[in-house]
Amino acid sequence: MKSVKWMIFIWALSLAIQPFFMAGQAVAQSNRVQVKDDWIRSSTENKTETQHLSEDVVILYGQEGHTEFSYQMDKEKVESSTLTLNIEASPLLISPSSLTVMVDGEIEKTIPVSGKNQKKSIQIKLNNAQLKKGSHRIQLAFYGVLKEGLCINQETPANWLKVYPESELTFKGIQTKDLTLDSFPFPFIQTGDQQEQTDIVLPNSPDAAELEAAIKLYRTLKNKNSQRDIKLIQEKDIKQVAHPTIAVGAKGSWDGRMKSIEQAAGIKTESNHLTLAVRTLTAKKKEQPILFITAEKPAIIAEKINVLTQPELTGQLTGTDLLLQKVTAKTSKPSHHIRLKDFGGNDLTVGTKKPASDHYYYPKALIANQKSGAKLNLSLKKSAASSKAERLTVMINDEPHDVPLTKLGNKDADGFYHVSIPVDSQVLQKNEYIDLQFVTSGFKNMESCRHTDEEGWIFIDKSSSLQIPEGTSSDTPDLAAWPLPFTSKAQQGKILIIIPDQIKRETINQMAMLTESFSQPEAAQYHLIKASNVTNKQLENHSLIFFGGIQTFTLLKEKADDLIVPTNKDQYDVSTFGMINETTARIVWTQPSVWNKEQTMTVFSGMNAAEADVSNEVIHFLQTNTETATVAIESKNKDMFSNHQTVSSTSSDLKTGEKQSSSESWIYFACIAALILFVLVMMVYFVRKNRKKTEF
Repeated sequence: MKSVKWMIFIWALSLAIQPFFMAGQAVAQSNRVQVKDDWIRSSTENKTETQHLSEDVVILYGQEGHTEFSYQMDKEKVESSTLTLNIEASPLLISPSSLTVMVDGEIEKTIPVSGKNQKKSIQIKLNNAQLKKGSHRIQLAFYGVLKEGLCINQETPANWLKVYPESELTFKGIQTKDLTLDSFPFPFIQTGDQQEQTDIVLPNSPDAAELEAAIKLYRTLKNKNSQRDIKLIQEKDIKQVAHPTIAVGAKGSWDGRMKSIEQAAGIKTESNHLTLAVRTLTAKKKEQPILFITAEKPAIIAEKINVLTQPELTGQLTGTDLLLQKVTAKTSKPSHHIRLKDFGGNDLTVGTKKPASDHYYYPKALIANQKSGAKLNLSLKKSAASSKAERLTVMINDEPHDVPLTKLGNKDADGFYHVSIPVDSQVLQKNEYIDLQFVTSGFKNMESCRHTDEEGWIFIDKSSSLQIPEGTSSDTPDLAAWPLPFTSKAQQGKILIIIPDQIKRETINQMAMLTESFSQPEAAQYHLIKASNVTNKQLENHSLIFFGGIQTFTLLKEKADDLIVPTNKDQYDVSTFGMINETTARIVWTQPSVWNKEQTMTVFSGMNAAEADVSNEVIHFLQTNTETATVAIESKNKDMFSNHQTVSSTSSDLKTGEKQSSSESWIYFACIAALILFVLVMMVYFVRKNRKKTEF
């Protein structure tokens, strides 16, 4: 009987506490949303990812050659990983030539590399410690022998080993923990070589504020990983969630598939709050991550989007759902000290073991406008010099800049030398990205019979920077200064980009192109506004960028007489600039604003309504052009032309005219003075003459 009572008691107790267990389970799994099978695509089961060690062939020279690669583990768990090295050795190598592979300082394998087997593929399985989340290193040590014997000089060009770019890390069976906001921007951008796409989805009829937020987020993610395929799409373009997805839209903006997913995900909003909610959509053996960025009104999204574009704010995110009421809109200023870590580098060491560093890249849109030179400021330490031949060369866009190691001066309290090297502005303007590499020479011992275990090295601190002069706007608008003045300190928060009332897919894609020229998105504090919503006060108080011309905007058409590009019957006439109307596809010009001469106005426009307002060719021109110009056109053959010659000759004529009018003014005043003097002399003469007559 007692046993029956106990059974009833236990049964009742289990029923009583069951809701608590169920509630706990619901919370634990709240960010995983079960959806219909045809709503998502892409299986994560047994998923395999690869990460190449280098984009280029790495060549190790000499009797002792060293190089190092790094890889980043973002995943919580990986079932297995294999390191594959594809190498080729000089056919002249003999035993005991070898290649030693180390991971995180531990020797994994040493293999012979003689001339008999020139090409090899080496596979090494990584252990659990080497797959932990964080940064890891792969070190290769090459020992090359060409000829047996004592005091034989092995340091010849024939002593080499190549590591091909096909060398890679393969990760299998990737598993991740439940997605949370503290991992942002992962998985929307991540390390690795997968050309996986990320979709940023906008409503079918987006508000200007929603587009502004999406564009700023797009540019931030693109700057963090330029290789990532990030697409801006509209809800009507998405039938399935096939990629990591970010949905940017206010409450009530969705009317299709995203509306259904938002409802299934249980996304909540509150007045004057920005909602960030991350979910994992699941269906059978498929899953995809999705981030919702929403609010009661579109303006709130644009106002608070900096929580995802400013690293100091993004680093504070946590949990799966956040409703943010106050987000400090910290005004970021363009940086004029581009640090090594901004290039994607860290503290680095070059010398005997590693003669050359990796290549580091930085987008140079803000730097391209500088007509004056820059400086490379290095903070470094070095080993005691063992040879006068030791050299450090900094390759900037493939042009060498020598660091005078024999004239480093005094160390600071921390043992660092500080060196500044001038850099010609033309060097920085060669490419769309600045390419930085540190190369050493003279550190290897070339004396055959002098053996030493001493290693020469140079340590370069990650705070080393490329210092560019602070850009300032000229007295007159100039396309060579783009994106100035729109990224200058004086213009923070005073920039309006005016867009058509109807936002089409082409508008979204071209806006993404335009913002590419703002290499530091946080430095361009612009706001998007539809033409029908802009006020005269806003036009007067802001610098303006028009995304479209007289065919698009009535307010520009009404000011046609004040535009520097002549118009005739709603058509541009570029013939006055020495250009051909019939072969012109699109035009960009800059001038003082027609609403306020103290502000700048730049217009991007197709030559006619059928042509796109912006193209890659136009953006490339703005990023690389250094010649003064106010008008530029793209021909139908995709060639760019500007009114540089006209502007230059006009400036010269103005200066000549100023000199001529100045000298003419002096002549005029001299004549007047001489005439006055003559009149005074004559008056004195006649007065004296009359006095003499009176006396007589």
